[in-house]
Amino acid sequence: MSKQTVIEIIDHDGGMDGRFSRPPGALGRAVAVGHAMCPRDNRWSSLAGALAALSAITKNRYVVAFNGMHVRLNLYVADVEPTASGKETGRTLARLLTSAADTYYTDDIVSKPALHEVLSHKPQMLACIDEFGRYLAEARADSSSHRGQMMTFMMTLYGLAGSFLSERTYAKKTDTKPLVDKPFLSALLSTTPERLEGALGSTDVVDGTMNRLTMILAGNTTPPFKPLGRKSIPNDKLPADLDEMCKRIAKGPPLPEEKQGDDLGLDALSDPEGGTVTMDEALERQHDQFMREMDARKDKGGSIGPMWGRAAEQVLRVAGVMTVADTALAGDLIREIPMRPEIYQWAQAFVVNGIDTLEQGMAADIVDTPLERMRRSIMKAIEKREGKPPKHNPGVGWVRYVDVSGAVRSGKSEARTSKAVEDEIEMLIEDGVLERCHWPKKTAGGSDIRPMKIVSWLRKRVNPYPFD
Repeated sequence: MSKQTVIEIIDHDGGMDGRFSRPPGALGRAVAVGHAMCPRDNRWSSLAGALAALSAITKNRYVVAFNGMHVRLNLYVADVEPTASGKETGRTLARLLTSAADTYYTDDIVSKPALHEVLSHKPQMLACIDEFGRYLAEARADSSSHRGQMMTFMMTLYGLAGSFLSERTYAKKTDTKPLVDKPFLSALLSTTPERLEGALGSTDVVDGTMNRLTMILAGNTTPPFKPLGRKSIPNDKLPADLDEMCKRIAKGPPLPEEKQGDDLGLDALSDPEGGTVTMDEALERQHDQFMREMDARKDKGGSIGPMWGRAAEQVLRVAGVMTVADTALAGDLIREIPMRPEIYQWAQAFVVNGIDTLEQGMAADIVDTPLERMRRSIMKAIEKREGKPPKHNPGVGWVRYVDVSGAVRSGKSEARTSKAVEDEIEMLIEDGVLERCHWPKKTAGGSDIRPMKIVSWLRKRVNPYPFD
C-alpha cells in the first residue's frame, strides 16, 4: 500500500487531514526521523512526540510577543490513535529529543504531590501519560481521587509558566512542597478514539481540560506495516543534525550585551524571558483577525465552543515552538527570532483542523450532557436578566451572580447542587465566556450609616481574550 493510499484512509476515517502529518521545517524533519523508526506507516505519533518534546526543550526561555503580551510555549499534546498503531514511536522520539537537550522526561508520575515534588527539582519537564482517555474517565468519575487531583493540578500548571506554583503545606512536615518559580510543564497524552469518546461521553468536553490540549486525531484505522524492503532505522539515536539542534535549544539564547562576560551562573542562562519570537505588523493583523473569528465560533456555543476560544493561543504556542526549532536547526539561537508567515499559517490550519475533527467526530455523543445543559441554563439565565438589571448596577449587561445561580439550581428538569452550579460558572469565567465584578448593593433607604453590601455580578464577556 502506498503512502498516498494510507493518507486517503486517514483523511476519510474520522481523522485529521493527512497533510498535517508532514509539517514544514525542523518539526517536519523530526517527524520524518520518527516515521523512519516506526514499523508502521504512521507519522501521527511522531508528530505528537516531536511537538511535545520540542515544546519541553525550549525550557521557558522563549515567549511569543503579541500585542504587548508574552505567550509561553508549553504544550499539552493529545495523541489520539487506534490500538497498536505505533504510539510508542512518539514516546521514543520524545525521549531521544529531550535526552539530547538534557530536559527531564518522565512517564511515571501518578499523583499531584509527586508531580509537585518533581517540579521543585526539575521545573522544566515533559510528562507522558499513556491511556489518557482511561485516566480522564477515572479522574472525572471521582475528582478527589489521585488521578482527579493530578488532572486538576496539571490544568492549573498550564497557565503558570510565567508565574509561580504556590507552596503546599501539609500536617506532616515532610509532605510540604516548596514554591516553584515559573514551572514549565509540557505533556504528551496518548489514548485511543474509543477511550477518549467514552471519557467525554459522560461529561462536558470543554471544561478546563480539553481547551488546553493541542489535538492530534489520526482516525479509526490502524495504519499498515511498512512494505518489505522499507526498513526501519534504529530507534536509539538521533541523526547528527537533530542532536545538534537540541543542544542549541538547550543552550538557549545569548545573553544581552550588557551582561556578557559577567559571572551570572546557570540561572542567567535559563532566564525564562531570555528570548522572544516576534511577529511583524502584517502577521499581527492576521492573528488579530483570526482571534475575532475564533471568538465568533466560540460564541455560537455547543460542546466545543470554549476550545475555539483558546485556539488563537494554541496557534501562537505551536508556531513559537516551530520557530525556535527552525532557527536552532539552522544555527545558533538569537534573542529575537522573527516568525515566518508560512509557519504561522501552518500552525493556524493545524490547530483548527484538530478542533474541527474532534467536533465533527465526537460532538454528537456529548452535545447534550448534564453539564452542557447546565451551561446552557446559565447563559439563558443571564440573557433573561441582562435587559432588566436591578437599580444601582455596575453597567450594561451585568446581572447578580446570586440571581443566576438560584435560577439554574431551581430548574424544573433536573436538580443541581449549589457547588455544581458555582463550579460551572467558574469554568465559564476561566474559559473567557463570562466575566465577574464585585459592586456594592445600595442599602434600604440609602443610609450612609449602614455598611454597603458587596455583591458579585456576572455578564457575558465583552472583550474575550484567550491568553493566560
